[in-house]
Amino acid sequence: MLFLLIFLLMGIEERRQEIKGHPLIISILEVKNFNEITSINAALGDQVIQLLLDISRDHVRGSDIVRRYQDDKVILIFPETEFSNLNIILNRVFAGLDKWKIVNKSNELNIDLDIVCKTMASLDEAIVKDFERN
Repeated sequence: MLFLLIFLLMGIEERRQEIKGHPLIISILEVKNFNEITSINAALGDQVIQLLLDISRDHVRGSDIVRRYQDDKVILIFPETEFSNLNIILNRVFAGLDKWKIVNKSNELNIDLDIVCKTMASLDEAIVKDFERN
């Protein structure tokens, strides 16, 4: 389902970029220590991803798309964002995650995130093929 969305977006991207003047942006948040977390408790990994989904949805705009991708990733699609403004949006997401860590300070769980941001125009073939498999 997600790969269909990506290919649909790729199909309209060229025209949309002409109109809006900036490319579609895709960000992938990967929980680098996902296997470590699931080794503690399998359901805990799903809870961490759900937390990232909820926090991301709470801190992006209504026009942005937030979905789970594979087991250990959350994908954010920004159809109306200039790349230079992406940092502002992602900082809001990370601020939300930091608040969660403060509120749940007694929980020693560390969430180690890695982030990749690409414009649709620079989305490389390997990622597209990865979307096809999922």
